[in-house]
Amino acid sequence: MTETSSTLELLSKLISSSKHRKPDAYILLGVGLRELLTTIYLNHSSIPIVFRLGGDPIKDLADIRVRYLTERQYLLVLSVLLREFIARLCLSRIGRAIVVNKSLVAPIAERMATSGRVAVSEHFAFGSLINKSYKVDGRVRLLVVCNLLWSSKAEGVAWLIRQLSSIASSRSTGLHIEVAGDGPHFGSLVTAVAAMNICELVEVNFCGYVQNLDELYASADIFLYKSEHDASPNVILEAKRHSMPMLVNRCLQFESLINDEENGFLYTDEDDFARKLIDLCESEETRRKLGLGAARSFKKDFSLGPASLRLDKSLKLLTS
Repeated sequence: MTETSSTLELLSKLISSSKHRKPDAYILLGVGLRELLTTIYLNHSSIPIVFRLGGDPIKDLADIRVRYLTERQYLLVLSVLLREFIARLCLSRIGRAIVVNKSLVAPIAERMATSGRVAVSEHFAFGSLINKSYKVDGRVRLLVVCNLLWSSKAEGVAWLIRQLSSIASSRSTGLHIEVAGDGPHFGSLVTAVAAMNICELVEVNFCGYVQNLDELYASADIFLYKSEHDASPNVILEAKRHSMPMLVNRCLQFESLINDEENGFLYTDEDDFARKLIDLCESEETRRKLGLGAARSFKKDFSLGPASLRLDKSLKLLTS
């Protein structure tokens, strides 16, 4: 693995490696200018080039462009348009790609070279499994962890808080929610929540950016998430590593991470969310069942060992 601080440094190291010990494959992360220049330089090399993509870069850049356009930051809009052009050009040259979720196969393959091949190798969470107590002392403590780079994620957090307020009001149940994460939409989210008529039984704490999340995972009883944006959010895998019972919205990318009622709950709408959250809040048995299921899932599928084997298998498939 080579970490470089500039495109020139990267190309210099590529030239050096091609003259000495040649690698079995080049793995590039992302589809920016340096990756494009790298593919051009290695165009006639016999060594396979594999791209590792954690999302759909065109969709991501389009979302950022819309945000800058809304904020009337037109120079930034132009810079994103340039990045989109480079990303599309880079993707069109890709012959091999590894993606982190099967939901990415179709959009990435559509933009790749005609004869391109795509393999799936899910993310993993660093660290060893952490056991958890499933007893609740006082108010049920809920945890949301997400970056607020995308407006849809901020809207998802706001949706969760509204549902919690409704549930607490109807059942006279005290709830405490911690929201960890920062980004361009942090301020607008805090403002929007402050304007809500939240039930007084619900305590909301915005933590902002948190470098070490272990304490938050340890003190929380239930992990919540709502997003349509992610391909494979690391925070869900981190929640599994901390043996957390989870309640996550049902969508294609999350269905490959969570088996409903086995290692987490997947919800479809407000009523489904309320029913499953009440079950988690009131039943230690349910919390324990899903938490231990999440722990087993982490060890079996999302720890470093299994992830390394998947990645090795994908690389062999693409470079054979």
